[in-house]
Amino acid sequence: SVQMTTAPQTATFTGMLNGYDVTRTLSNMNTSSDVNRVGWNLLGNPFPSAIDWDAFSTGAYDAQVAVWDQAGAGNYIYWNGSVGSLTNGIIPAQNGFFVKTATNGAALTIPMAAQVHSPMALYKDAVANALELRANGNNYYDATFVHFNSNATADFDNQYDAFKLEGLETAPQLYNMAAGYNLSINELPFEGNEVVNLGFKCGVAGTYSLNASGMESFS
Repeated sequence: SVQMTTAPQTATFTGMLNGYDVTRTLSNMNTSSDVNRVGWNLLGNPFPSAIDWDAFSTGAYDAQVAVWDQAGAGNYIYWNGSVGSLTNGIIPAQNGFFVKTATNGAALTIPMAAQVHSPMALYKDAVANALELRANGNNYYDATFVHFNSNATADFDNQYDAFKLEGLETAPQLYNMAAGYNLSINELPFEGNEVVNLGFKCGVAGTYSLNASGMESFS
């Protein structure tokens, strides 16, 4: 990140681009008793291309990744390997991203193979039994996801669920309320007659809309 004292100027960067796997050590040193506040690590995309989170999402850390979307959502957008607003888990070049771990000293390696050189979004088969709820208002949006998955539990699953990080105060905040936590992505077993509790906040008075998509993915 560079901030010029006067504008316009030209910044020149010299050196070799990364041509090797990059390993970082994750930290969980916060003593807070709130599990949603501990273990977050801010990393950077080390390559001159986009990277695919799914290529390195397995390790001693949660399966979720969070990316700040200032221009579009005014909120964090997420991916857990199946669903989320971060389309197909693609992290743009020069972009930071948050990873969460419960293990202090966990190693995360971003491999060269994670690079995605096409500017086009990847096309994947539609995810079954996945519902997206999106709140729009004040020129921002927030989305939360409900995905029924036979491998998930009703409690928090660090390989499936994603915690909710709040965005701008002027942006709407929409989230699942489950297992005592606020979640951006909530994966649940389908047992029949499911009830999903939602939370909504807005810092600016006005008109907000709530839209659902993915209904066609349910049998």
